[in-house]
Amino acid sequence: MKTIVCVATTKTQLATAEEVASAGLKAGDIITLVIGLLAFVAAVATIVATIHVASRNIIAQQKENRRQERANAYAEAIRAVEDYLETPYRIRRRDGSVGVRWELTESISAIQSRISFHKDWLRINAPYEVYEAYLEFDQAARVEAGRQMTAAWNGPVTKKDRQVPLRTALQQPQSAAAKDAVLDAMKNCLKT
Repeated sequence: MKTIVCVATTKTQLATAEEVASAGLKAGDIITLVIGLLAFVAAVATIVATIHVASRNIIAQQKENRRQERANAYAEAIRAVEDYLETPYRIRRRDGSVGVRWELTESISAIQSRISFHKDWLRINAPYEVYEAYLEFDQAARVEAGRQMTAAWNGPVTKKDRQVPLRTALQQPQSAAAKDAVLDAMKNCLKT
């Protein structure tokens, strides 16, 4: 009885076991060759899959890093305006000395410089909605805190420790509403 094995040549044909053996190939050699080829294909597929998964993870991590950097930049921008809103309190608590007056004016100048930096950074890097909302927050803060700073400069200086607690908060409703709006815009931006 003859065993028939399929051997690929330029023409597909059936060969007998004797013909395969006479060509110097044994059935075990062919099986070993096929197993080796399958192992090679499996190894290549594993490498390709590993590279694909690693690439996706790297891309996802880079995206998360950029999102985190943007979130930090947004937080710093908010903090700059918050520092400006805090300035009337600092002025109201001044002791009237030249040194404190100089320190306060330097501080206000530095805060305004930081706000300008953040406005420019947002104009370049943030979506238009975030930039516009930040401009409105800054404008509301300048109007409300600006008036409050003027009143504080014209008010009495702190001479005793018991005068430090102001007991009443300064009202800044437009700034609070504008802050909520810019925070919403920033949150929406960070979701994408």
